[in-house]
Amino acid sequence: MKHVRGRMIVAVSGGKDSLVSSIMLKRLDIEHELFHINLGIPVFSDESLSVVSEFAEQYRLKLNVVNIEDYAKKTIPEYVPFAKKMYHKDKPCALCGLFKRYIMNKWAWEHNFDYIITGHNLDDAASTIIMNIMGQNIDQLFRVAPVIERKENVKMVGKVKPLYWVREDLIKQYVSKNNIRTVQATCPYAASVHQNRIKDALRTFEKTEHNFMVNLVKTIKKIQKIKNISISKNVEVLPCERCGFATTSKVCKFCRIIEKVD
Repeated sequence: MKHVRGRMIVAVSGGKDSLVSSIMLKRLDIEHELFHINLGIPVFSDESLSVVSEFAEQYRLKLNVVNIEDYAKKTIPEYVPFAKKMYHKDKPCALCGLFKRYIMNKWAWEHNFDYIITGHNLDDAASTIIMNIMGQNIDQLFRVAPVIERKENVKMVGKVKPLYWVREDLIKQYVSKNNIRTVQATCPYAASVHQNRIKDALRTFEKTEHNFMVNLVKTIKKIQKIKNISISKNVEVLPCERCGFATTSKVCKFCRIIEKVD
């Protein structure tokens, strides 16, 4: 975080990781605001908004809230039939993730923020690396990094993960010890994510092979350095022909989906 400068906004869901990221910035006297997307999911979204609102008031931080339908035309529950039809899946998780990433970047760009702070931790980084190795996704493998710089030509706000080297169990301990309120409701559309199974396997492996996750992430970083692999050079990012925001194709996935929605 030392070399990162500019206006920052923390994407908060109400979960432990994003809230702790904000607390860490606060303790370091790094100015920032909060950003929350209301997904329109009964009970779950209501509790999420309640948690982040209470958190913002407690820590005296400005909270910016947007509704997903203002960007994606519909709420997440309304996208379930679309997900079944287009992706043959009962859960709209992939769509939800895509929408959140797009909306966060678009909103942050339009409001002149330099960096979006997210709560991705060491377990997230290690499991993402394993998933990319299993899928032979070399380009994506070398995009796993704690900091991705802002790209003006494609309207892409920088990304920072302050908990990148922190294990998830330590974050849980911190939350418990400091009585930090987090969302307890479970998203009714939450799928049994493949990445979670990989995380469980990594944690089991770490019981005998200590620091495996740290060493795995460090190894990828060393390969990047040795081979002089740059995130910006390795993947060609273009402005979307429709919205002008970052994409690896002519038209970004968000615009392609929105065009199909009634």
